[in-house]
Amino acid sequence: MSATIISFVNLKGGVGKTALTVNVGVSLAAQLGKRVLVIDLDPQCNASLWLMGEKAWVKRVKNKHAKTTYGLVCRHEPVGECIVHSPVENSEGIVEAGTLDLIPASFHLMTLEEEYHHKEGTEQPYVRFYQQIKILRGLYDFIFLDCAPNVYRATKCALFASDIIVAPCSPDALSWLGLNLLASQIRKFGRATANEFAREREGQDLSLLGGIIINDVHSGYKNINKYTRDRFVDRLSRLKQAGFATEDAQVFPTEVSHAPSAFQKDLFQFIPLLLSQPEDAKILKDYEKVAKTFFAMGS
Repeated sequence: MSATIISFVNLKGGVGKTALTVNVGVSLAAQLGKRVLVIDLDPQCNASLWLMGEKAWVKRVKNKHAKTTYGLVCRHEPVGECIVHSPVENSEGIVEAGTLDLIPASFHLMTLEEEYHHKEGTEQPYVRFYQQIKILRGLYDFIFLDCAPNVYRATKCALFASDIIVAPCSPDALSWLGLNLLASQIRKFGRATANEFAREREGQDLSLLGGIIINDVHSGYKNINKYTRDRFVDRLSRLKQAGFATEDAQVFPTEVSHAPSAFQKDLFQFIPLLLSQPEDAKILKDYEKVAKTFFAMGS
């Protein structure tokens, strides 16, 4: 089986990209038994911290030559050496979601734009990144890429590598309005790299926006939520008609609930919600439903 590569991208911060990446990835591994690789391409490193825990992450990335996504993109580190296998542990140090692996980020990604110098005649970084990730496709069912809220070099690596590009959106006007800019930036990059894409990814369509996940939904606002969903559906339909989204792009059927108050505690303890919240918590059921949607898309 070849892994489905999925990027979580939005130009707006605070929309829950990392929460979805981490918790849906854990759900796919722990509840559905899938082999999942999370690749952290955000210099904030939240996905890495959440999955590894603070001590293990600090030990891993304490110097610039650590095996991280910075090294993978900037210093051409072999991808196999950058993987942290089964990093998720519960509070007692017992491995959970053992089929989930991670390529962590470090804060050095912040300097990537300044430090990277492309040598004429060599492959672009996003091409080399894809060539490295392609090596892993047979080892996993899903490869998730958590991106920073921009379309700079690291995010471009994710866009080039992706089979599906998903935009997590909070139910607010700024998220809705920002979709046009996000979709246009993705298509602009796609057009600029069309020749390289055709050469490297023969037989596949150029990546465009492939889906929207409405996140952080407050259950008490039923009328507002329906109105919000209708607006996202309409916006995505218009993007598809204009050629800014894939023909099968969808607003995911599951809207992910607002995180419980314990979220902040779990975040500071670096524990995925699946391992710390009651099993009947609605948000966990939402993550599992999203995981099942990805499973259907990747089948």
